[in-house]
Amino acid sequence: MIDFASDYRAPTPTAAAERAVPVRVQLLESVIEGARRLVGAMSRLFEDRRMRVAVLSGRLPNAANLLELATQRLDGAVERLNLSAAGFLNSKERDVAVVAARLRSPGQIIAEKKIRLANLSQSLQGHMRRTLAQSGNTASTLGERYDRVPLARRLADLEATMGRISPSLDAATMRHIKTAESRLAGPSDLLESYSFKRVLDRGYAVVRDESGAPITSIVKAKPGAIVGLEFADGVASAIVSGDKSGEPRAVKRKIVQKKEPDTGRQGSLL
Repeated sequence: MIDFASDYRAPTPTAAAERAVPVRVQLLESVIEGARRLVGAMSRLFEDRRMRVAVLSGRLPNAANLLELATQRLDGAVERLNLSAAGFLNSKERDVAVVAARLRSPGQIIAEKKIRLANLSQSLQGHMRRTLAQSGNTASTLGERYDRVPLARRLADLEATMGRISPSLDAATMRHIKTAESRLAGPSDLLESYSFKRVLDRGYAVVRDESGAPITSIVKAKPGAIVGLEFADGVASAIVSGDKSGEPRAVKRKIVQKKEPDTGRQGSLL
């Protein structure tokens, strides 16, 4: 304290001590004033931060509105996708129907080719008969002027020529048939791939009613009705039950105990 009091100029040492040591009341007032100023500064700081947060939160979009807009966009995209998928499938079904209408059955085409081949064969035989008849007439006409021996030789040569031509004609006919069959193989395989029986090969079955019409909805499957099941390797029949759960039910079999014949004797007690 002496060190602090020595720094002041005072008339007495007591006055210097009073100046060196602050008054308690003034010290409390300065502390309270500093605390009040600190609290005010903190309040102003918090108010400024609250206002800035309020301004920034007002600029941010509402999360519910964002989710609602995204949900609407998703619903629209799903609806457009369903419509486009349905239109695409319908267009492909129409294309397949047009192609199937244009394609003829391989059996019909082969039958037409056989008929045409038979007609050509008959025409060829008729032409050959007419040619032979004309050759005979010519030979008979020339026979009067020529010797019969050269005429017989010419007929033999003509028959030999026909014998040589006949295998070539048969071979050409077979090649024509094989070419037509190879051309029909592609459309026939394509038509066979579009058949519903290829789906049956993968484990599916076609359900038909008593009239033979396919059942495409569970509404048409009346309980107790007899239906036919067409598989890839055969046909079976079944009875529709009233259970719509889709799970197969086990058939309870009633066990019949075999009754022993009554012999009139008392049975064994063991």
